[in-house]
Amino acid sequence: MKLTEEQLWEIEDELMGVEKGGGGGGGDRQGKKTKRAIKEEVVKNYREKEMNLITSSLKNDLEKSPIKNLNESQIPGALEYYSLWLIKCLDNTDTENLHKQWETEIEYSQTRSSGPGGQNVNKTSTAVIARHILTGFSSRSESSREMLDNKDNSRNKLISNLDRHIENWKKYLNDFPEDNRQSEIEDFVKSAIAS
Repeated sequence: MKLTEEQLWEIEDELMGVEKGGGGGGGDRQGKKTKRAIKEEVVKNYREKEMNLITSSLKNDLEKSPIKNLNESQIPGALEYYSLWLIKCLDNTDTENLHKQWETEIEYSQTRSSGPGGQNVNKTSTAVIARHILTGFSSRSESSREMLDNKDNSRNKLISNLDRHIENWKKYLNDFPEDNRQSEIEDFVKSAIAS
């Protein structure tokens, strides 16, 4: 069942608590105050949903964190190291330079490819796994028979994941003063790895 525009306006008026009747020409169903309230509510709801998604994504990312595997005495130092690394990434506006820095933090390993490819699959290790040591992020590529192509592909996928991770942190920390970023990062990571 498709609702008419008039029915949609009535539903919206009910949800927003707008009284029926009275006031004016009828062409514009809402007053300025109601439009502003609706816009503010929509923006607030959007920001809440976005923050929930960002928080969930960051917690999911931290599931891979090597910090989870440390003993209790090692965790404070690792949290500080991670938070300082993250702040450095957040403050770096030169993406190309940042990516070059990340490349020095990646370790590679080779494995055998799976799937079709005949005997070559069983004889050679052309699949490549790129792993970012600090975050625990990894990506695998086996799309090519050439190991170097797979290395490039796995690195590019990993860097894309790191870009997304940093962007989520930027959005999450947007409302925090710069002075509090490090403690907020450490508190967030501590609670995420504890759960």
